[in-house]
Amino acid sequence: MNALWGAPGSGTKLAWSNPVTIKPIGDRFAFRFDDIGFPDVVVLLRQLGLVNPPDEMDRPPPHPVSIPEFLIKTVFTGRADDKPCAHLSEIRFVEPSTRLCAACFDQGDNWPALRLCLICGFVGCCDTSKSKHMLNHYEETGHPIMRSIRMDEGWVWCYEDNAFFETAVLDRYR
Repeated sequence: MNALWGAPGSGTKLAWSNPVTIKPIGDRFAFRFDDIGFPDVVVLLRQLGLVNPPDEMDRPPPHPVSIPEFLIKTVFTGRADDKPCAHLSEIRFVEPSTRLCAACFDQGDNWPALRLCLICGFVGCCDTSKSKHMLNHYEETGHPIMRSIRMDEGWVWCYEDNAFFETAVLDRYR
């Protein structure tokens, strides 16, 4: 097992001195992490125990915390509103034909954090996996829109526009 999983390539734990702003908005909270970007966000979430390390993604998280899509969007895009995306009109709503990444399975790996291409229906492992089969699919085909099909997740991501959309966006395409 790679000792660096869950930590940056240097092997050191992530630390930052800039503030995290938490603001109550109605019955929710808005978070702003200054000067922290992907993939450091995933590292931070793993250090906080909110996201399992890659080799434990098939297990329940150590803390019974469900990360709201709103928080995921804010952390990954740095904004609470939807970013403009020219590719939403390309969505073809399809149900996943499998619940495994075939390429990982062929390599003897089990990767349950799956993504579904919303253009052609390809199912691949997520960007924090060692093989990044969904990212590879995007790079090979140019299909920019995918969604999470891990457990009950359904959020949408556009690789080209770095745009995150909550599950509700799919209701427009059903």
